[in-house]
Amino acid sequence: MIRYMNLVVDLLAIDWGDHYRTCVQYMIDHPHDRWFIHHPKAFVLEGFQQLLQGKITEEEFVSIGDSFLPVSSQNAEISTNIFVESILYGIETTPTMYTHSIVIIWSDCVALDVLRNALDKLHSQLFVLSF
Repeated sequence: MIRYMNLVVDLLAIDWGDHYRTCVQYMIDHPHDRWFIHHPKAFVLEGFQQLLQGKITEEEFVSIGDSFLPVSSQNAEISTNIFVESILYGIETTPTMYTHSIVIIWSDCVALDVLRNALDKLHSQLFVLSF
């Protein structure tokens, strides 16, 4: 499966930095965990989740760049803190929803350490994929 993800990332010329491979491997190892994604390239990650869960074929995943338009990174950057705040609020009010989950964001934010600590307690993972 990782070869298909690498192919799509190459085709779309996405450079996600150092944590990309660790994140993808974790996704492969935990395909049924809940995923909370805030990233301009979320369509690739969500498509990969569908591939891992058998909802789409390899061919459909590889053609994903033809099906979706990229999201503007300006709006994503502004709302990162709001996304993180909403996850932290959700963890506080309904922690079971965030147990064994994967949270993927695209930039650092003020509350990143707080979010990482809260997710660690729930056996969840946080990945920061910059580009």
